[in-house]
Amino acid sequence: MKKCFCFICVCFFINYVANVFAGEQSSNDPAQQLLVRNIKSRLPLKFDEYTTLVDVSIKNGMLDFIHEIKGISAEKFNDPQREKILHDLSIVKYCKYDPNDAMLKGFFPKGFNYNYYVEGKQVLQIHVDKVDCKPN
Repeated sequence: MKKCFCFICVCFFINYVANVFAGEQSSNDPAQQLLVRNIKSRLPLKFDEYTTLVDVSIKNGMLDFIHEIKGISAEKFNDPQREKILHDLSIVKYCKYDPNDAMLKGFFPKGFNYNYYVEGKQVLQIHVDKVDCKPN
């Protein structure tokens, strides 16, 4: 089953790359939709005592992650220093090589949006893409 899924992903990836180079990338790309469905099937995903990934979608060609924060007030997100720390951590995670994330980055070259919500209210959005990755 796992080999079959990997084979299907590789086929979609080859088709996706061909379409990107031909300038035919669609917002309804079946490979992107397949990956999003696969991620959604594993949700909710608790990262730590405060943060849970509750949804993922495609918006404007970017992978859009929705995180729910519990146990931290919305006011704490108004701190520019805290926002910078979270932005820097997001860049480190995005730019670090991880074989699992490499496929996602290939399918979503416009990058990822990390959205953080407290009690149903968006308190922070962080966008990262390959431009944020600096060569060593």
